[in-house]
Amino acid sequence: MPSKNALKIYRDNTYYHLYNRGVDKQLIFDNDHAYKTFLYFLKKYLLPPDETFPSKATNNFFGSITLHAHCLMPNHYHLLISQKNSDDINFFMRSINSQYVRYYNSHHNRKVGTKPYLLILMNSCFT
Repeated sequence: MPSKNALKIYRDNTYYHLYNRGVDKQLIFDNDHAYKTFLYFLKKYLLPPDETFPSKATNNFFGSITLHAHCLMPNHYHLLISQKNSDDINFFMRSINSQYVRYYNSHHNRKVGTKPYLLILMNSCFT
């Protein structure tokens, strides 16, 4: 049986509480720079794309994912987001998690990952 909130139901125009933590509850934010880097990645994926360097373009979710709130803790994080299209969250979470894990591992000479993210459908709280 899958763990609680592991089954992902994606719907258009829906609010979700997403959360993720390090494997074996390891720290994923161990200093101020790590927190700032994760926030930078959030901005990079959620603000309008930078036209200055189109060759360095990454997946951008401006207009399809909206971040309403976030909370970063030493070994996990929470995001309250809404999405326009039913598969946007999946691509967004894959992008941000893989980029942050690459950053963290390169700066710590380790191979630390995060568990698969979990989500809670929140529309019943807002209707």
